[in-house]
Amino acid sequence: MAEEGVLDKFCGSQFWDANLTWYTDTPQFTPCFERTVLVWIPCGFLWLFAPLETHYVLQSADRLVPWSWLNISKLVVSATLMTLQCLDFFYAVH
Repeated sequence: MAEEGVLDKFCGSQFWDANLTWYTDTPQFTPCFERTVLVWIPCGFLWLFAPLETHYVLQSADRLVPWSWLNISKLVVSATLMTLQCLDFFYAVH
């Protein structure tokens, strides 16, 4: 019996299966891979570069953007997505 990896234990299922991904006519990722790598890599990218973007906005001479329904809706959607991502992270850790 093969030794179970850390991510296999974390997900409760197999992390990677080459038979599902490479050696088939209809390739698929495992659910564990989808829930970890495909979610957390983009999230980590956003968290990594958010302070840099914030710095650029705060130091910009043209930072006064007029409020419109489009800007407000983008802000609300972004804040909602960030809140949901934080909740998902704390749920996964707990």
